[in-house]
Amino acid sequence: TIETDAEGKVSLWRDKSGKDRHAEQKQAVNRPQFVQEGLNGLPSLRFHEKDATRLELPDLSQEKITATIFAVFSNPKAGLEVNHDARLFTASDGKGYDYKVGLAASIPGVQTGGPRQSMHVFKDRWAKQVRVGCFSPNVQTFFTGELAEILVFDRQLDAKEITRIRAYLASKWRLR
Repeated sequence: TIETDAEGKVSLWRDKSGKDRHAEQKQAVNRPQFVQEGLNGLPSLRFHEKDATRLELPDLSQEKITATIFAVFSNPKAGLEVNHDARLFTASDGKGYDYKVGLAASIPGVQTGGPRQSMHVFKDRWAKQVRVGCFSPNVQTFFTGELAEILVFDRQLDAKEITRIRAYLASKWRLR
């Protein structure tokens, strides 16, 4: 569930886990665009590096955690080279880089492609200064594309759980 402003830009993406970890953007200029018929004709959020679009969430934990993250996205056009390893979902300790000490669910290099899903597992990592669509703790490596769903589990899932979730996401978002 989302809330949009008068221009259709997303100010709030509600957390459905029941933990009230809603993703929000208070600055209108940095809000992603809601697209009713986006990823595979289904609703999604469109992010673009030129507008530095991103959403921010409350810290997931004050301690290090293990996490499994799934994302459903599409990025058919390459972003700027400076935005390599575009971030889908990211967190850090608020000081060190996400890829060293935190969660860095990113698209490798300058990879592009159509609708798909990714899964990332992180062990014993910080989960503060949480963002969707850009780097933590710095504001860079912006994602350019459409994001439809992010699932974050605060543990490592087993193979059966992963298979079940991947099948669910593939069916829900019409992924091949």
